[in-house]
Amino acid sequence: MQTRIHAAIIVATLCVAPPLLSGCGYVPKTQFNACESQARILSEQSKAQLAEIANLKSHSKKLEDDLLKAEKELAAAQRGTDADRKRLANLQVEREKVQDQVKGLVRGATLTGIVPVRDDEIERLMKQFPLLRFDAATGAYKLDAELAFQGDEVRITPESQKLLNEFAALFAEPGTRDLRVLVVGRTPPAEAAEVRGAEHRLGAERALAVADYLRKVGLRGEQIGVSGLGAQADPAGKTPPPAAAGKPRRVDIFVMGKKTPIVGWDDLSTGRF
Repeated sequence: MQTRIHAAIIVATLCVAPPLLSGCGYVPKTQFNACESQARILSEQSKAQLAEIANLKSHSKKLEDDLLKAEKELAAAQRGTDADRKRLANLQVEREKVQDQVKGLVRGATLTGIVPVRDDEIERLMKQFPLLRFDAATGAYKLDAELAFQGDEVRITPESQKLLNEFAALFAEPGTRDLRVLVVGRTPPAEAAEVRGAEHRLGAERALAVADYLRKVGLRGEQIGVSGLGAQADPAGKTPPPAAAGKPRRVDIFVMGKKTPIVGWDDLSTGRF
C-alpha cells in the first residue's frame, strides 16, 4: 500500500519536475491531467487493498473463533466417549457377575433337585396376562413373547412398546410392590472374539433400553435388574452351534417374587441392587 502511494507521489513529481528544471513554470494540461488520473487510480487501488486487508483480518478472526469452538466441542465429545467407555466397562463387569449368579442358581437347582418355587402373587398375574408363564426348567416366571427392535439398533418397535405397556400395567396392581423383574439381553454365539464382544454389548444395550422403557411406564428402578448373556442352552443342556449366529438377538424378561433367591439383590426396602 505504501509503495503504491510513493509511486503516485513520484509520478506526480516527474510530471511537474521537467518544466521546473527547465525554468518554465507551465505544465501542459494534458500532462497534468494524465498525472492526476494516474494518482487517482493508485489511490483507489490503495483503498481497495485496505478494504481487502480488513476483510482478511475479519475472516481470520472468524476462522480462529470457529477453530476454538471446534476444539471445545472435540474436547466435550472426547469426555463423552471416555464416559461411555467407562459405562460399558461397568456394564461388562455387572453382566459377568449376574451371569455367574444366574448360572449358579440354575446349576444349584439342577444338582440338588429342588422343586421350583411357585409364587402366589405372580400366579395371580398370570391369569390376567397369559403371556406371563412359568418355566419349569429354570423355575422362573417369564414373559413368553419376543421383543422386536428396529433393524440392528436398540430402539424398541411400537408393537413391542405396546406389549411392555401392558406388562408394566400389571405392577400397578396391589401386592406387586415386592415383585422383581430381570431383563436379560441374549445374543447368538459367535466364533470370533471381536464379533462376540460386539454381540454382547448390543445385547446388554438392548436390555438396558427395555429396562429404561419399563421405568418410564411405571416400574420402580429398584425393581429392575439388567443382564447380558449368551445364547440360552436347550433343555438337553446343549449350547446352540455357531451357525445360530445369524439369528435375531433376544431380550428375555423374568419376574421373581420374594421367595426367589437372587444373590446380590437386596431387599427392595433398601432400594439397592
